[in-house]
Amino acid sequence: QNRTPAGYQASAAHEAEPSPGDLGAFLKLLAGRGVDVLIYNSQTAGALPDKLRDTAAAADVPVVAVTETVAPGSGSFQDWQLRQLTALAGALGVKR
Repeated sequence: QNRTPAGYQASAAHEAEPSPGDLGAFLKLLAGRGVDVLIYNSQTAGALPDKLRDTAAAADVPVVAVTETVAPGSGSFQDWQLRQLTALAGALGVKR
């Protein structure tokens, strides 16, 4: 289940900065361990993604990096997706 606050999701979808209230809601969710894992795009840089990751890490919420494109030399599409899914499964404590 995606628990990202709706306003934050809308901002991200429109490549806009979230409102202070939407950012605050997301940070509160992370700090309160209201999610099982934070999944983030490692190809996105900036102060805002760093703050979300830092907040999750401080609350002991597992953080999983994913990419939206296959990195050169990373094998097939299937290999790339399997690595990402394996990382997510590990963060959630799912055993193969």
